Amino acid sequence: MIVNQKKSTNMERKKKITELKNNTILNPQQIEFIKFYLDPNSETFGNATQSALKAKYTDIYAKNITGLMPKWLSENIGDDAMLSKAVSNLNEFLNMECKEDKIGAFGPIIDPITKKRIKEDNVGKMRIKYDSTKFVAERLGKKKWGQEGAKTIVPIQFNINSDKEEFA
Repeated sequence: MIVNQKKSTNMERKKKITELKNNTILNPQQIEFIKFYLDPNSETFGNATQSALKAKYTDIYAKNITGLMPKWLSENIGDDAMLSKAVSNLNEFLNMECKEDKIGAFGPIIDPITKKRIKEDNVGKMRIKYDSTKFVAERLGKKKWGQEGAKTIVPIQFNINSDKEEFA
């Protein structure tokens, strides 16, 4: 019985150590480095050595920080790259045109008077644009538009299975 308790205690310790390694918690110096290195408004933005020196790392460590690429740094650089891509995607969705040519049996339908193609709303694109807009408003404008805020975004009802004529 005692042997089994020791084994389980050791296993629990190993599990906790593994959890700590996987859930990297940054110390204040690491946080400072990340702020200096990844913030475009920082005077040392993109310069690892200068950012490390400004965060009070030793000269030797500062010169080698990207070569050493500690886990906490690689994870945060990866997170920053993903965030940058997400922001780019959100901008694309928010600027997305939701109208498309109305298609008939023989191709796009042309208005006989204006000679222009008739457009109709693409419900799927409208949904993506609405969800993206709601996401940005709730997160970037928390005080005004967030869950706890005074205003709320009124949801638009989309019936994807309905006839598209309903939205034209």
